[in-house]
Amino acid sequence: MKFFIAGVMRGSLSTEDFEDQDYRRRIREVILDLYPNATIIDPLEGCNEVDSNSGTEEEQRQTFFQEIRDASRVDVLIAYLPEASMGTAVEMYEAFVCNITVITISPLIHNWTVKFLSHHNYLCLEDFERDPNALRIKDE
Repeated sequence: MKFFIAGVMRGSLSTEDFEDQDYRRRIREVILDLYPNATIIDPLEGCNEVDSNSGTEEEQRQTFFQEIRDASRVDVLIAYLPEASMGTAVEMYEAFVCNITVITISPLIHNWTVKFLSHHNYLCLEDFERDPNALRIKDE
């Protein structure tokens, strides 16, 4: 199984700082508990190599579009959205149109991206972690 961890990186921050990224570790643990041999794509790893503080604009552009392509080449995309994220919305859309299962973790239940692109939504990370069937894919 191949998973993509999407979620807020900078969100609405106007600085170069990142939001707290511990959710990525927690989601990774849930994945590996159920699928010890899973392949996990985490775009934060690419952003650490080329972000808005380093690399040319062309390198940044290539990283952005590579992450979108990566979101279309997995079995499951898990999106953590405690707030809106334009990059995550693009990744979710790409996965959705490629018939990839999209699981969201978000309180934004009236947000159309969450509402219409998610196959299942958890209101918070704790709910996702507690559900033993969170990543059971029906076609397994």
